[in-house]
Amino acid sequence: MINNRLALLSLATCPYLGPKKITHLEKLFPDLGQVLEIGAEKLLKLGLSSAWTDKFISWRQNFSLTNLLEVLQAEKISFLSWHDSSYPKLLKEISSPPPVLFYQGNISLINQRPQLAIVGSRKNTLYAERVLKEFIPELTKSKIIIVSGLALGVDGLAHRQTLSNSGLTIAILGSGLKKSNIYPAAHRQLAQEIIAKQGLLLSEFPPAYPAKKENFPRRNRLISGLSEAVLLIEAAEKSGSLITAQLALEQNREVLAIPGSIFSNSSSGTNKLLRDGAIPILKSADILEVLKIETNLKNKSGQPKKILNYQSIDDTEMIVYKTILEAEKNGDLVSVDEIVKKTKLDTATINSKLSILEIKKVIENHNGYFNLSF
Repeated sequence: MINNRLALLSLATCPYLGPKKITHLEKLFPDLGQVLEIGAEKLLKLGLSSAWTDKFISWRQNFSLTNLLEVLQAEKISFLSWHDSSYPKLLKEISSPPPVLFYQGNISLINQRPQLAIVGSRKNTLYAERVLKEFIPELTKSKIIIVSGLALGVDGLAHRQTLSNSGLTIAILGSGLKKSNIYPAAHRQLAQEIIAKQGLLLSEFPPAYPAKKENFPRRNRLISGLSEAVLLIEAAEKSGSLITAQLALEQNREVLAIPGSIFSNSSSGTNKLLRDGAIPILKSADILEVLKIETNLKNKSGQPKKILNYQSIDDTEMIVYKTILEAEKNGDLVSVDEIVKKTKLDTATINSKLSILEIKKVIENHNGYFNLSF
């Protein structure tokens, strides 16, 4: 008999089993693998309906765990079960969390904080582009992980802007993670860029599961459930993004919205949300305030941080140090990519000097962004 973790993985791929039914089966079967072996008669005796039992037995006859594991290995897809210690804590708070999450990329992001969901119209205007170009740089500097749904429009823009500003992003999909199944097809390259740049792809659907209309409300509950707050940028009155906002309210998350023109259909949904009590966002600092993030670098006493007068006989080390010092004077942290642009040094050299400065306790590393230690 297979172990409970693999049994749960198997059952999570059954289209006739949702989180509630799987929870019920876990209570009935301490050895969950039995569900994949016992006959229909025993299932019926446990009070399971005949209609469900017939469908389940039919699915079970065609299911192959070996084939599933081969696909996961070939596509470099991993999974978490809701019993794993690394399963996201915020998702456990929502109604009917998925028993299994499939993922590719940097799984350490899943429990890092803070996380902000950004969603909006699939047919965005230039206004949405301008908002994201204005806001994302400050959000990534503040180490906010951007969560979205990889959809066309605002979702894709949010992911791309985050990556171009050396930020971290999580894309939650309404399809399986098999490369040929990633939806929309136009964003398959973007999905690979997210993985390559230390981001994360996430789905509750098995690898080869196609994108279906009914998948997206399920995906949306994960987008809002994984985040502390949801920001809507352009949404019509019948937008799917409004479903995400409603789910966020049900999950006790903050709902934020960008005001738009009262004459624009693209902003009718967000404006209505604002009328109904969403938090208006006029600048990136408003988001930082909601997430309780300090906008300047201060020590515990509230005094500005001291600028360290560090000296080294290594000229290259001093170039890197002075780049971080200059950012410190402006109240900013600086990434490796930004140091490369400012110094014209190669990445390997910069990483070496950063490691030395960290060992000497001259600088601090905050998930890839650097500032002076004291």
